[in-house]
Amino acid sequence: MSKKYLSVEEFIISQSREYIGLLKAIDKVVAVAHTEMKSRISFNTPFYYCFDLLAYFGKIDKKGVDFAFAKGILIEDESGILESKGRKLVKSITFEDLNDFMAKEELFLEILQKAIMINENADSPSFREMIFKPRSKAD
Repeated sequence: MSKKYLSVEEFIISQSREYIGLLKAIDKVVAVAHTEMKSRISFNTPFYYCFDLLAYFGKIDKKGVDFAFAKGILIEDESGILESKGRKLVKSITFEDLNDFMAKEELFLEILQKAIMINENADSPSFREMIFKPRSKAD
């Protein structure tokens, strides 16, 4: 049976040593991105909320740490840094290590701010509405 995490910090320090610094750096940047930012453990994973579900730590494996944006499909990404990885709504950025994060930090901050602005917009659908919206077979 896997460990049940009670906090984001507990989740982070329980990960592989090679990723603890990277996870802490991402968490620190996200935590101070907006005064309304909150984090909590759901489904044994850190999720970040700012007016609505914003992002979460996705897959953590030998390729790195995947940081996923819940409404990624709505984020304008001129840089092409976001990856869909076959998902319809969520898009993410993969960081190989702390150095890779530092190299991509400016683009990450830009995407993070765009995601927050989408959630701040009263006309933007909630993540829940996006999930349950009927889709055509073409989607």
